[in-house]
Amino acid sequence: MVFFQIYDVLLMLYVNEEAGIQILDDSDKQLPGDTPSEYDVKENFIYIKESVLRELEENNYRNNFTLCHVFFHFLQCKMLYFDAKFWLKNTIQLLNVLYIGSINLIKYSLI
Repeated sequence: MVFFQIYDVLLMLYVNEEAGIQILDDSDKQLPGDTPSEYDVKENFIYIKESVLRELEENNYRNNFTLCHVFFHFLQCKMLYFDAKFWLKNTIQLLNVLYIGSINLIKYSLI
């Protein structure tokens, strides 16, 4: 089963220099032990524990949701602090990815 490809969306943000991404060892103290991923508003950085990506590759739905949750924190901050350059450059691309992803989530949740 393939879920919404959220990690590809996060990588797009990184490649387009819209947000930084750092993959952390599970024992790294950057994130508390019970926090799998986090968006740092001040640094505009997304931190992800290795286990999240490892389990994402195994199609663990929970980790897919975790990364979607972090992505929406990023979007929320961009909306609150409206950055015209970001929205002009990426709105159509992001909406297409979200639309296709939501279709996949609905499709696979019905199986």
